[in-house]
Amino acid sequence: MKKYINQQDMKQANAADVFGLIRARGQVTRKQLEQWTNLSWGAVSNITARLIQSGYIVETKPEKIEGAGAGRTPSYLAVNEAEHFCIGLDINSSGLQAVVVNLQNKIVKTLSKPADFRRKDILLSDIYKLTDAIVQTAGGHHILGIGIAMQGQVDALNGVSVSLPHCKDWAQVPLGSLVSERFGLPVLVEHDPNCILYAQSAGTKTENVILLRVDNGIGMAVMLEGSIFDRPGMFELGHICAVPNGAPCSCGKKGCLEAYASQEGMARRYGKPFDRLAAAAKNGESKAVLLFEDMAAQLAAAICNASTLLHIKNIVLCGDMWRYQDLFYDKFLHCVQAISGDNPPSFSVTDVENAAFGAALIAVERSVKHIRVGKDDNK
Repeated sequence: MKKYINQQDMKQANAADVFGLIRARGQVTRKQLEQWTNLSWGAVSNITARLIQSGYIVETKPEKIEGAGAGRTPSYLAVNEAEHFCIGLDINSSGLQAVVVNLQNKIVKTLSKPADFRRKDILLSDIYKLTDAIVQTAGGHHILGIGIAMQGQVDALNGVSVSLPHCKDWAQVPLGSLVSERFGLPVLVEHDPNCILYAQSAGTKTENVILLRVDNGIGMAVMLEGSIFDRPGMFELGHICAVPNGAPCSCGKKGCLEAYASQEGMARRYGKPFDRLAAAAKNGESKAVLLFEDMAAQLAAAICNASTLLHIKNIVLCGDMWRYQDLFYDKFLHCVQAISGDNPPSFSVTDVENAAFGAALIAVERSVKHIRVGKDDNK
């Protein structure tokens, strides 16, 4: 392990700090950077020159302001939005999504494809194909890293997808290293609800939030005091026991919340695909209507319990299930009110596509903290 910081390390750290200020402030001058960082004018000039040469920032000159008088017009520095990018992937049984994001956190390209979770080799092949396709959209520009939002249990520290209930032979897959070796890029793997929550909270002052993703499975993320709180296997709300010795779940246990409140679990109980279940409920079929009512009650109880346990009232909902909220949302809110009384949680709905976006944002933040702008012996 490296136990010292040499001059080159310090230059790279200063470059990352300067670039971070430019990203945060928008257009800035070198004089402003000198004031904000306490670096010398020479150091600021050296760093910004290397950032320009490396394509991280661009220099612009504002138009001459009428009546401003004589004098030199200062040049401004801004992030180069057309050169360096990060990729975000969302691997979910309801579909695969990919985005390209620039260093100003703007999505410049999106791709998607259906998910095939029958076997590990098929799913890995689909992940590689989607990544190949999204990398090609960036052309000859620089890709700094890849973030992967992963369903199931995730060991983010080691880049391992621990389990994926909808893919039977998927276990302890070192997805981060597999994708990194194939594409020659740094790769991070994160639990998909964490990525959605990261995207949802970016640029806000929200500090305490529970996010719940409901589609073919159920995923949960928690933000406490502004930080996403996570550990492998933690907050698996979909696999708490909703009905002791109840309906079988994809994880192999019985009575899990997912068996009653996810699309896959509801379809299994109905005996037909979820879209046919939803259509039947819309037509008033009693069995289908009762399944949605049961789902609303189970989901409301689980969310209220999580809200009470963590003392968080701000709940963000997302996932394909909420496209069908006309079939259950009134019942859901009625159950929440009955459980919570005069102090119910507050709810908002966000876009599930934020999973890929959030993964890309995390990759951007990690990349810009370690930007490499080349060795330079100038003082």
